[in-house]
Amino acid sequence: MDRKGRLAFLSRDDEAAAPYVARIPMDEMSQSWQLIEPSGARMMHGPAGIRGLGYLPATRWIARLASVLPLTPLATVVNRLLSRVRKPLGRFCPNPWLPRRWP
Repeated sequence: MDRKGRLAFLSRDDEAAAPYVARIPMDEMSQSWQLIEPSGARMMHGPAGIRGLGYLPATRWIARLASVLPLTPLATVVNRLLSRVRKPLGRFCPNPWLPRRWP
């Protein structure tokens, strides 16, 4: 996802994700995507989205703005809204495999 190779999209079924998936409670598994940092910190919803934006140079300013303004609740609402329309939007993406880089 980023040029420095700090982020990777992994499916829960991916072998490389197994040690991380094992730590996610089953009831939280399907609620949202997960961001797991090298330190082991795990985030979901708005906090994960804002932190993910901070890793990318083009969107780092949004993460900085969110740290000054209370935008985490708004990001959580947007994330939950997008999760509801994810499957209908998925039909517009013919290739389900995302580019994968593992840091």
